[in-house]
Amino acid sequence: MKSRIKDLLNSYREIYRGPNWIEVALVDVLTAVDSKLAFTDPPGGRNSIAKIVCHLVYIRSYLLQKLQGDQTTVINQEASFDTAAFGDTPETAWQNLRRELASSFQNITSTLETAEPEILTKQALPRDYNFDYLIAGIIQHEAYHLGQLVLLKNQLQQLTQNS
Repeated sequence: MKSRIKDLLNSYREIYRGPNWIEVALVDVLTAVDSKLAFTDPPGGRNSIAKIVCHLVYIRSYLLQKLQGDQTTVINQEASFDTAAFGDTPETAWQNLRRELASSFQNITSTLETAEPEILTKQALPRDYNFDYLIAGIIQHEAYHLGQLVLLKNQLQQLTQNS
């Protein structure tokens, strides 16, 4: 079971900072994004880069709460995309979002490095699945949003170059 935690940690690290099989890491994608681009609303009413990063921070915070014993918190999808708490200006909010993304990565990895293997089989209350399923799902969730961020960043860069 300890090797399963190690495998999950490796996958989590690979998505965040690489290298990985998909040849793109979250930290690298976001390094090339400034606050203007991050807060640009894409066509079609989709979420901005900043809102997606805020969502990732929210989901990571949820995981940390669960790992620390919280048994009641559930995900509020609408609140997970709300960037208002991170700053009054796009520059401040983007800096804070990126800082919190890095901090949450460190907190999750250090928590899992010291976790007892039995944590993976414990139920992640109030949901009806265990921590292994939750952690693996969050890694998949980050990979999904990583792909979305790459496409969105490229689209927004093209739109700003053409205007």
